[in-house]
Amino acid sequence: MSITPTLSSILDASHPLAYLAYLPPDVAYQVTIALYVLVAALSIQIWDILNNVHEDYRILMKRPASFPNIVYCVSRIFTLAYLLYAIIYETTPIGNCEKLSQVGPWLICIAIPSTSLLFFFRVHAMYNRHKYVSGFFFLMWLAVLGGNLTNVPGVAGFNIGLTKHCLNGTLKPYISVGIIMQFVNDSLIGMEEEMKLKDVPRVIVFKKNLPAFTKALLWDGQAYYL
Repeated sequence: MSITPTLSSILDASHPLAYLAYLPPDVAYQVTIALYVLVAALSIQIWDILNNVHEDYRILMKRPASFPNIVYCVSRIFTLAYLLYAIIYETTPIGNCEKLSQVGPWLICIAIPSTSLLFFFRVHAMYNRHKYVSGFFFLMWLAVLGGNLTNVPGVAGFNIGLTKHCLNGTLKPYISVGIIMQFVNDSLIGMEEEMKLKDVPRVIVFKKNLPAFTKALLWDGQAYYL
């Protein structure tokens, strides 16, 4: 027996896919793809947390409390929180979309700058005798922080059609500043790590003859950039 949904049944607010029927086809497609990306990102994040749970436990319980360790935990928690929020916001009929749409930008304002701050710590450690280099990358981190703060006034959500599903319908052009600053900062940090840790171009490409610690720094930084 086959069941063919009718237009009236899909437009019924109780139908689980009703909210997509109220959107133009291209927008519905973009929303679906974005959801797939969010689910994939959440899966990777959960896998990474489970894969490093022993080391994270050591950081939290065995090592003395320090500012970098606190920032690391904040980055972990708020990145996971944002991904969970984004998936719930885009799939669940939660209603009150205008107010709840402000939760995501604030989570981003903490998740992304805290993660970028971890890589500033690495650059500062490698260039601890070069105050101008450290100062430049600290200013870049402040630019990342400021750029991400533009998400708060630049994003607004609304209810889709007659449903309680939500969509961010207002995206101000200036929120792209945060994306651009993060890309520039990550690119510069990646290039600085490459130049600092490598001497020969062949070594950069093939990762041969590197000390274990240096190789770990390089691979970790490149994985974050990707």
